[in-house]
Amino acid sequence: MIHAEKIIFEKYEHFVKQTFRNRALIYSANGLQQLIVPIKHGNLYRIPMHEIKISSDSPWHRIHWRSLESAYRKSPYFEYFESELKPFFEKPAEKLFDFNLALTEKIFSLLRLDFNPGFTSAYEKEFPGKKDFRNYFVPGKRNLGLPVYQQVFSDRHNFIPDLSILDLLFNKGMESKNYLAEIGSAE
Repeated sequence: MIHAEKIIFEKYEHFVKQTFRNRALIYSANGLQQLIVPIKHGNLYRIPMHEIKISSDSPWHRIHWRSLESAYRKSPYFEYFESELKPFFEKPAEKLFDFNLALTEKIFSLLRLDFNPGFTSAYEKEFPGKKDFRNYFVPGKRNLGLPVYQQVFSDRHNFIPDLSILDLLFNKGMESKNYLAEIGSAE
C-alpha cells in the first residue's frame, strides 16, 4: 500500500468468511494466535461490507488488548506505540469497516505516511488495469516471502511470517517503514 498511487477500499462487497477482514495473527508465547473480531451474523452475506456490525456480546476488545500486551509487552517498541493503539481496544467502532479503516489510518500515521484513500461507490466484479487485492487476505493462502526480522519469541518458535502489522511495529518500530518500502519495491 505504501507504493500505491491510490488506495481504494471496497465498501460494497459482501462479507467473506475466514479472511483477514475480521481477524489478525499475532505471535504469542505459545506460537501463532488468532485475534478474531466477532461480527453480527444477521443477513451477513447480503449486507455490504461497510454495514457489517461488530458483535458486542463478548468483551473481545479487552481480550484482544490483553493478548497484545502479553505477546508484545517485552518487544522493543510496544511501550512506544501502546498509548496510540490502546484506545481502539477500549471503545471499538460499531462497524467492522470503520474499525479496520481507523486502525489502518492510525498505522499510516504512526509510520508517518500519507493516507488519502478512496472508496468504491458500488460493487464491481473486476477493476481492469488496477491491482485487485480483495481476495488476497486469506490466512495461510499466501506466501509473501517476507525477510526475517527478530520477533519476541523467535528463540522458541523461529520466525513466523504473515502476521499483523502490529508484530512488525512492536518489533521494529519506525524501521518498519523501511522494511515495508524494501519488500514493496521488490514486487
